[in-house]
Amino acid sequence: VFGGLDATFTPSNVVQIYDIAGGTWTTGAPMPGARYFASGAYDASNGKIYVIAGFDSTFTETSTTWEYDPVANTWDTSRANTPIPLGGSGYSIVGQNIYLAGTWNGGSGSTVHYRYDIVADSWTQMADVPVAIYRPDAAGIGTNEYLVGGGNPDLRPSASKQARKLASTRAPATSYTSTYIYDTLSDTWSSGPNTNVAHSFTGGTAIGTKLIVVGGFDGVTGDTNTVELADAGGAGGTCSDYTFALTTATFVPGVDNVGIDCDDCGVDVPLPFSVQLYDQTFTTAHVGSNGHCTFGLSNDGFGITCSPLGIGGTTYALGPYWGDQTVFAADGHGVFTTTTGSTPNRIFYIEWRSRYFGSPDELNYEIALYESGTPAFQYIYNVITPAAAANDSELVVGVKKDDVNFNQYGCDPTGGQAPPVSSGQALTATCVGGGTPTPTPTPTCTPGAAQWSEVAPYPFAARGPFVVSDGTFYYTGGGYDGTNVHGDLFKYDPVANTYTPLASAPDQFFLSQAVYYAANNKIYSIAGFGLGGQTTTTRIYDIAGNSWTTGTAIPEPNGLSDAGTGLDSGKIYIGCGFNGSGASNTLHIYDIATDSWTTGANAPTAVYLPGAGAISGKFYVVSGNNGSTEVPDVQIYDIATDTWSAGAPIPTPVTGPGSAVFNGKLYIFGGAAPFPTTTTITQIYDPATDSWSTGPNMVVARLWFYGGALDPSSILAPGGDNSPGIPINDDEILAGGGCGGTPTPTPTVTPTPTCPPGGAPGVAGPWTSGNPYPSTVVRYGFAQTATHFYVFGGVD
Repeated sequence: VFGGLDATFTPSNVVQIYDIAGGTWTTGAPMPGARYFASGAYDASNGKIYVIAGFDSTFTETSTTWEYDPVANTWDTSRANTPIPLGGSGYSIVGQNIYLAGTWNGGSGSTVHYRYDIVADSWTQMADVPVAIYRPDAAGIGTNEYLVGGGNPDLRPSASKQARKLASTRAPATSYTSTYIYDTLSDTWSSGPNTNVAHSFTGGTAIGTKLIVVGGFDGVTGDTNTVELADAGGAGGTCSDYTFALTTATFVPGVDNVGIDCDDCGVDVPLPFSVQLYDQTFTTAHVGSNGHCTFGLSNDGFGITCSPLGIGGTTYALGPYWGDQTVFAADGHGVFTTTTGSTPNRIFYIEWRSRYFGSPDELNYEIALYESGTPAFQYIYNVITPAAAANDSELVVGVKKDDVNFNQYGCDPTGGQAPPVSSGQALTATCVGGGTPTPTPTPTCTPGAAQWSEVAPYPFAARGPFVVSDGTFYYTGGGYDGTNVHGDLFKYDPVANTYTPLASAPDQFFLSQAVYYAANNKIYSIAGFGLGGQTTTTRIYDIAGNSWTTGTAIPEPNGLSDAGTGLDSGKIYIGCGFNGSGASNTLHIYDIATDSWTTGANAPTAVYLPGAGAISGKFYVVSGNNGSTEVPDVQIYDIATDTWSAGAPIPTPVTGPGSAVFNGKLYIFGGAAPFPTTTTITQIYDPATDSWSTGPNMVVARLWFYGGALDPSSILAPGGDNSPGIPINDDEILAGGGCGGTPTPTPTVTPTPTCPPGGAPGVAGPWTSGNPYPSTVVRYGFAQTATHFYVFGGVD
């Protein structure tokens, strides 16, 4: 073991030798200089070990090639230097050649790739690695070089000198799941199967044809103890996961009735060809009335949840529209199948003609299974009618191997009032890993390709809680649960995915977005609704002291709510809003230093519930409602000149969206379009080009909520109303985009157990809330089976 960093973070030149037979450690001759993240390889033909490049005691990449003789315990420093300084390269040996791939490159990563010929003592530049890479696992098998995981480091130019010195030892901005294979004979790269979790700052080796990667940084939760193995000589062909692409496809009606005429039932259906899902192959599927097709352990009951996907305990399942439904023949419903094409390109369709449980709203969708495996499968939607009322189960769309390994495309906690798919759409699934590898690595944080995903539920169903970030944590406050207005304040940790309660505010409020002022480490939440109407309160929370005070009230006689909010140079801009009688166009300006209010020029258009934010000396008020309809206006206030101008109209006007300034752009997500129909769309305004682009859809449609950015890594969007009058505790995070150094969670990895474990044998776990009973009754009759709880009668 050569060098490394000691307990004081000092680069070392120590050589440590482990005697496998004796189980003891000794030291060898020190290296000629201190090194960490050097490359090393053992040449069995000459018995020598080569320690190449790495970082020295000044935290700088080097170009040395040192040869160590373990028998003589001596060093030879006369070998040819690397063409450029390197550190953190992937390294492996094939024959008489040592290959080094990637490097730190001052924080930018690199695609460089060099070959060292031990016999000739010479270096040659080879074909570049497909992506900039740093600290991957690497090994040689046969005539191939393998790179597994690694990452793309990132260091902003503004980083301090000390930060730049130590940054090479920190987790990269992007951690890869990719495997790249270099053919030493043809000087070409190809892709191998993706790993199940990302591994950067990792290690591993090859044993025979088996490639092993051990631990590292997973890009989500931190260091991981996950060990993965792939057999380079194996047949491959399995999928570790699936991704979904929103597309369109021809709907092919089923012909053969599978014979289910029921509620909460299913039947086994023989398949015309074998179907692979994840790592298993199947010849029979269990088709259920509730919109699932299960190849492993099935459950046809209701009580469907978004996480764990479907029903806990089920395995190897497709969920094109998994929610409580009926397929009674008497009203023209059922499940039908048909096969098209010829071997080896047949397609097997499973079509549902159904209704939501207890509802007349029609549904018609199908699964397409492909004999060729390309694509893996499709969900095709002919008729998707939003439910008129909430269902007794949640609605989820996705695929699962088990309760830990699943991919949720979308979730509707109401069970159908805001479905994640619509008529005429299709979802095309692509295998991740195994037989259909992707040529580009799948980083945990992909620049420019962020995705919304669900995190820990908000502590209560909440309309309009504020959300801000101090750069490490998110802070959320207030909210309306449908009955009571709250003054609660919580701290959300995006790494641990947990909420912690803090001191409550002096009053109760909602629909009052806040700002975080870094200069004094305080949060400001101004006005908003109370239980009796609009308020004028200026609430100030001191993060360090966990305490609240109040400032000068906003000068609005009847209070203000639903306004746009932004912070610039120590002043808070409160634009437009609802003043008790209608939409307002007033611009209020709060000076934090003097605790005083002034006004700016009135906005051209009076609106409430807009998206808003301040960017580079300008305050943006986007869309919103003028009292009768959504407006497309982008109203831009120039702080220096006290004037308003117009920007490019928003493509889809919305009422009550979430919004956040993220990576220099204004993100507008969700809202009602038009009111009261909620949406999941994300619209992104670039002030540099005065143009709009489309971002990823949210998981759950909503309005009356806010967003906060932990720039440049994520946006948090808690609560809101799934449809007007139905506050929810659903909580989502948009992770990725700018890809800073702060890892962000993939929230659905750890499912919430249906029955939380107790603290000791025989002790029940804590109580959790299930779906509300449809009516308020007492003194009812009840009974249970192994899978269901029945309630009948009662007094209301």
